[in-house]
Amino acid sequence: MESYWSRLKAELFENGVFRSLEDARIELFDYIECYYNRKRRHSSLGNISPEQFEQNYYLMLNQNLHS
Repeated sequence: MESYWSRLKAELFENGVFRSLEDARIELFDYIECYYNRKRRHSSLGNISPEQFEQNYYLMLNQNLHS
């Protein structure tokens, strides 16, 4: 969990300070929901992103239905 917070701080604050609390909230939401949870590679998924894992799953499912 510590590596999560250190990565979050490093990536969110690399451009300096936010203009407002609302800007900080938006950036935090985008980082967690759009990048960290969907695009970042996960070792538990074979080092691919959840987004890619889901695409592969539906591709395989579709191929199995048509074979």
